[in-house]
Amino acid sequence: FVNINHDTFSAFTEIIKSVKGYKSMDKSFASGTGSFTMSHSSSDDDFQDLLLKKIGSKYEVTGQNPGKLELKGK
Repeated sequence: FVNINHDTFSAFTEIIKSVKGYKSMDKSFASGTGSFTMSHSSSDDDFQDLLLKKIGSKYEVTGQNPGKLELKGK
């Protein structure tokens, strides 16, 4: 997750926690880049779809692979 500030990082943390199936998370933030590693009870695709619905148009998806979603703040 690139091009974000600390407030956005904190807000995104709460969004992730609110996605159905969320279990746990490891996260880090430095130099405008946030990294989140999540554990969830659904498939990667389902979790990513639910997450993308929650974040709306505030972020741009710059990469998507099984087990990995790359985002950029707009």
